[in-house]
Parts: sequence; structure tokens; C-alpha cells
Amino acid sequence: MELRRGDLFEHFGGRNHESVVICVAVVCQESFMREAISEGLKETDQITVVEADHLRSLLEEDKDCKAVLYIEPPKDDPGLADSILLMESMTDHNWIVMSRSPDSPVLKRLFQLDVNLSVIPFDVSKCDLSHIVRLASNSRRVFVDHDCQSVSSSEVNRIEDAELTDHQTGLLELISEGYTNKEIALIESCAESTIKMRVRSLLTKLDVKNRTHAAVIAARAGLRVTPRRQSEQMSR
Repeated sequence: MELRRGDLFEHFGGRNHESVVICVAVVCQESFMREAISEGLKETDQITVVEADHLRSLLEEDKDCKAVLYIEPPKDDPGLADSILLMESMTDHNWIVMSRSPDSPVLKRLFQLDVNLSVIPFDVSKCDLSHIVRLASNSRRVFVDHDCQSVSSSEVNRIEDAELTDHQTGLLELISEGYTNKEIALIESCAESTIKMRVRSLLTKLDVKNRTHAAVIAARAGLRVTPRRQSEQMSR
């Protein structure tokens, strides 16, 4: 089933679906993004959510989930190969992969395994996502915008318009992961007061009132902290 982004809600016929409660696993390394997606799905009465930071955690919990919503990590993520290997033992699951690239190794492997797979971009709305989860849980395959090529969301445009420096972008990524000023100061090897000043400058550039709003924008835009970046900052 191929759907254009603007046709999702109309295609699903509104909010009234069958009353059966389904369980979906949300697997994402970034805690803020995982929590934001999970909270959005929980607003739908017929959906319960199991959160996991890695597929291995999900397997250890042995939850009876109808679908797995997997938020794809960067290609250079050191745990990606392990995740792909674990997928080979989970072919009976209904998969929903949130991805930016049709050439990702995760999608390639899942297509090879011929699982029930749906592919969605990062900027699918909260309302549409709940409908997609319900379809995927019933073994339907949904492909949004065919190959999920990136389409800039308002959050992406907002960050681009702010013309952040590389350091401010890194700071925004850390804020989106829930790091406190004190923790960021330790990573950056500087005074906490310096970080407070930099955070205020960042919020002003983004035209937001607090860190939470900035973190939401970053999560929706798909910004993430990679292990490589963290290690570089720690070594400063």
C-alpha cells in the first residue's frame, strides 16, 4: 500500500477503528525521541507501548507486541550490525521502520528476509503514525511517499533558518538527549555558567522559551547524538 503524506488520515477513514487493544514496541536509542513517540501513541486508547533502547532489550522482555516500530540509527552506529543480526530471529514480527534512506542496511536486510514491513519517514504526524501502527499490526504493509525520501519538516526548516553554528547544533543534540547543563559542562570541559550562557543564546536563536521546546524541535527534526560525536566531545 503506497500512500502520499497528505492522504493518510483520509484513507484511514477518521479516528474510529476496531476496539481491540494492540501492543507496539518502540525501539529507539535516543531516549527523548523514544519517549516522545511513545507518548503520542499512548494517546490512542487502543494502543499500548513497550519502550526499548535496543532490540536485545525487547527480546529479553519477551513482550507479545503486534508490531515493532524501529527508529533507524545512523549508518555508522556501532550497534547497527548487532540489531540487523537480531532481526533475523524476529521475522514473525510486523515491522515499521522510521527511515530517511531507501538504501539503509536495515531496510535492505528486512526486505531480504521478506517480513511484513512498513516504511515511514521521520516527519509523519502523530495522528497518522497511530493509524499506520494499527495497519501494520494487522500485517498490512504501508509505504509513505514510496521511497521515503526526506521532505523538510517545519522543525528542520526552523533549525536551518536559525543558522546555528556547529557547536550550537551539537549543544542542541545534547539537550534533546536530556543532558543537564552540569553534564554538558563535564563533556565540554568548561564551567556550568558558560553552558548556561550558551544555552540561552541557542534558545534565542531558535526563538523558543525553554529547553523542552528546543528538545522537541530537535527530536522532530531527527537530530541525534552519535557515539562518535560524544567520544570527540569527551576527549576535549
